[in-house]
Amino acid sequence: MLVRALAAAIILATSALAIAAPATTEKVAAKFPATQLKLYAIVYRSAQGVNGEMRVNDMPAVTFKGQGNSGSSSAIQAWLQAGTNRIDLTLDKTDGDEPIFISFHGLPAAAMPDDSNELFHVTLKKGTPPGARAYTFEIPAKQAPPTLLWKKAAVTTALTDADKKELRALGTALLVAFQKGDTAAVHKLITFTAEERARATYSDSKEIFSMMESMLPEMKKTFAKAALPEALEYTLIGGGRIVKLTTAGGKPPVSAKSDDGEAALPLSAAKIDGKWTLVP
Repeated sequence: MLVRALAAAIILATSALAIAAPATTEKVAAKFPATQLKLYAIVYRSAQGVNGEMRVNDMPAVTFKGQGNSGSSSAIQAWLQAGTNRIDLTLDKTDGDEPIFISFHGLPAAAMPDDSNELFHVTLKKGTPPGARAYTFEIPAKQAPPTLLWKKAAVTTALTDADKKELRALGTALLVAFQKGDTAAVHKLITFTAEERARATYSDSKEIFSMMESMLPEMKKTFAKAALPEALEYTLIGGGRIVKLTTAGGKPPVSAKSDDGEAALPLSAAKIDGKWTLVP
């Protein structure tokens, strides 16, 4: 699907994170091997009746909506840092015999997360009350993805009207670049994010740019008549380092019909070297 391909092309992400304190915090011991790890994933499972959210370093990772869900996410790769990292669970309902199970995995190469590469796990037992709780763990410097965003992005506590104007202009510029099929403009707008994605995954940014360029004709066609809505919401995440732009209903600000159904263009930004810079 287009939105997944785009997100894969421009994933980003947080040094000491300024995140609100939860009701309880527990430190868990992650057992790292001597082998150099290059890929990380989090596996999750929730029981029916569990409502809430999981965040990794204040980046929204999973929403639990009561039906019971399970899966894994490697998007956390770009959100990790050397030193202390944090998983937050904010739950307003915790029914079920085992409301939540979470395991964190590290792999030296692309593979499925399983017991052989688990670094730690967290289980909420039956009767665990609702509320906010956090789990911290340490990643050795040599095992952390060599990303720069968490080091370079400024922490913002409140957005001014000028900030919002600049952020809107960035989103408009990216949309217009796609609508025109302007390779140079797209390249300029996503340079930092593509390079950060490459750092996070130990890959070559040229491959990411190449993938984006190959998608431009489809993007041009799909978003030809799209426009940013007049009303946008600007939400600070990642400990105040990232601003997520959404509609008033929390959806991606740009959407359009595509051959695959509904296509969406997510928009986020961080202030890098004093300038708002697009991130996914």
